[in-house]
Amino acid sequence: MKSKKAQVEVQFNWIYVSIAGAVILSIFVGIALKMNQNSKEQLASEAITYFDEIFTSVQASENTENEISLPGLDLEIESDNPISNHYSIEGTDRSQISIRFLPFFSPRIIKTRILSYALGWDMPFRVSYFIYMTSPGVAYVSVGNNAIRDELPEHLTVLEVNDASDLENENYDRIRFFTSEDPSSFNVDDTVEKNKFVSVIKINQEANEITYYKLKSGEFEEQDTTYYLDDTTLLAAIYADNVDSYNCNMAKAIERLHRFSTMLKNRASELRGADLLSLCSPDAYSQAESMLTQMEEATESTKMDASMVSQLKTIREQLSVLNKDLNKRSCPTVY
Repeated sequence: MKSKKAQVEVQFNWIYVSIAGAVILSIFVGIALKMNQNSKEQLASEAITYFDEIFTSVQASENTENEISLPGLDLEIESDNPISNHYSIEGTDRSQISIRFLPFFSPRIIKTRILSYALGWDMPFRVSYFIYMTSPGVAYVSVGNNAIRDELPEHLTVLEVNDASDLENENYDRIRFFTSEDPSSFNVDDTVEKNKFVSVIKINQEANEITYYKLKSGEFEEQDTTYYLDDTTLLAAIYADNVDSYNCNMAKAIERLHRFSTMLKNRASELRGADLLSLCSPDAYSQAESMLTQMEEATESTKMDASMVSQLKTIREQLSVLNKDLNKRSCPTVY
């Protein structure tokens, strides 16, 4: 009897030890996970603190390629909603930082390293700086002949193929094809089709049109068509996550252009009525005032269309010629 009782007690003790061990283990696992999360939150907090300064410095280093490490963090960028433009660290509770007024072109998620680039947008006066950001895991694939290919920064993962089917997916996070051909006839490799983030932009240089396509069930489905003005805005379209993100950020730039055109129109009006040198004809400033009024009216809506693009291209060229002529005559320039 004692032997059986002892065996029961031993079995009970082992069960008790096992349960207690499991509870203790779960407590330690919970603590470890919490410590890891707190560590990530702390790292995210420090990163967010410095990103604003980093993005400001990127604007100051125009036409310069920069690289920023993301140690164990993913940068999430919301830039297709005019009201909630922001960036944050994915998977953390850190505050979102607004980018409401900064034209910011990038994929929605940036992993491992940020590859940053900035260009000034001139119309012909400096309107704004465009910030371009991506990561090495995003492949930009030129299909056929594309003049814009040579304008892309060298630090990007840029590939060239004669046909979309020539590309094999080498574990890219995202794939963005850009071409002047019709993507609806493209076929892709099986490895590419398995990637969830494959898209194309078709570039129509004659009409300054760009059309976005997304890969669905092995075929490229047209999303929407929008417009670009120059290489700076075309590069923005290639970087942008989608057509909504591109249009949203271009709206920021157009809004700023509208305000600048109003300011410069008022400056031209004041110069027209000023007592200047005989070489500085009031007619020149009247012409500038008229051009800037047209620009102001063309940008009342921030949505780009074919008419806006055509007008702005013409005004930019005319205003540039006029400003250079004023400068040659040692007259006050419009900008």
